[in-house]
Amino acid sequence: MNNQLNLIQKALSNQDAEGLCRLLPWNQLELTPVNLRNEIQDLLKNNTNISKIIPDTYSNFIVAYLKFVLGNNFDTFLTMFKVYTGERLAYNVWLIPFTKHLIRGMVHLSILNDKLMASYSEKTRITANAELGRLCAMVSKDSSDICSILLYIVNSQFSVLFSLDGMKPSLDILRMLPNFLPTDLKCPKSDTVMFNFKAGKIALHFHRFAMAEKHFQIAFQKCIPTLKAKRTILLKYLIVIKMIRGVLPSEFLLKEFHLDQYFSNLCLHLSKGNFLMFTKELEIQRSWLLKNGLYLLIEQHTRIVLYRNLFQRIYRIMESNSISVSLLWQITQKMNADDTVEEIECLLVSMIDQGIIKGYISHDKNVIVFRKSNTFPLLHTIATQA
Repeated sequence: MNNQLNLIQKALSNQDAEGLCRLLPWNQLELTPVNLRNEIQDLLKNNTNISKIIPDTYSNFIVAYLKFVLGNNFDTFLTMFKVYTGERLAYNVWLIPFTKHLIRGMVHLSILNDKLMASYSEKTRITANAELGRLCAMVSKDSSDICSILLYIVNSQFSVLFSLDGMKPSLDILRMLPNFLPTDLKCPKSDTVMFNFKAGKIALHFHRFAMAEKHFQIAFQKCIPTLKAKRTILLKYLIVIKMIRGVLPSEFLLKEFHLDQYFSNLCLHLSKGNFLMFTKELEIQRSWLLKNGLYLLIEQHTRIVLYRNLFQRIYRIMESNSISVSLLWQITQKMNADDTVEEIECLLVSMIDQGIIKGYISHDKNVIVFRKSNTFPLLHTIATQA
């Protein structure tokens, strides 16, 4: 055991954080040999032996780590983590890789501990999230390079909360972030990409499409071009969000990422407001879209885009500022839309209220009267689409 302590002391002296990660693992501790466990117990009975080898700054943490090795559970890990942050070791820039190592342990062990409970518990993960939140608040007050770890901590909080289906707390964190993130924050590109990916998914869950688009756009732009598989995942979400907001991808972009077979026809029929063909194509792509978690988004949120594009086509063909509501209803029926004429009238009223169509309904004449200019504003420019 003294040899191990000497190696730890050497890693500390050389500021070798990666070496510490190897020397102080948090996983597979159940494989620790019995003789080594006995040596650890003897060491802990007399802490002076540890302090002779390990510098005072780190000795309390190493003691806490050895107790964690013996206990090998979340409670002893949490105690060790609190000693680590309490001794302000997390503020050493050179220890950032090791701090991330401990944070990964916090996330993994909290999820594992709850799964092992008799009834699938949430208590440990709630504790882990609170501890990570405390660390995030502490680090955010520091003006040094240690702030570069902030997004990594937030991403870890999201990982814990996602396992809890805790989307509301995740959204709360997202809202609070601008209050304590430094304006000149510099983080590793990988952390920035992951943060924006997770933030996009949170926004998407609450149907905040403008917010989701912004985060997925940043993630896509920041993601290294050579990581094409990861960029493709981001682009899938981005395409669907933009479809919902009335913006369609170019055929060139779809072919570049080999997504044309899934989206080309959907986008074509959406642009024309062709309910019949859009529904058929959606059914063809159903299996792939479900696998990628995109089917319900498209099915539930493209209806208004279809209607808007269909009414725009009719408006251009008719070349009239006044069109019968009944005529619009009859055309939708030919495309297998199942709305009644009253529902179409209500839909038109709603679209006018939201600014999707500029005009008004003349109930006496049962017609919609369109405004002559900017009759159909671009959907993504409308506040209600945010």
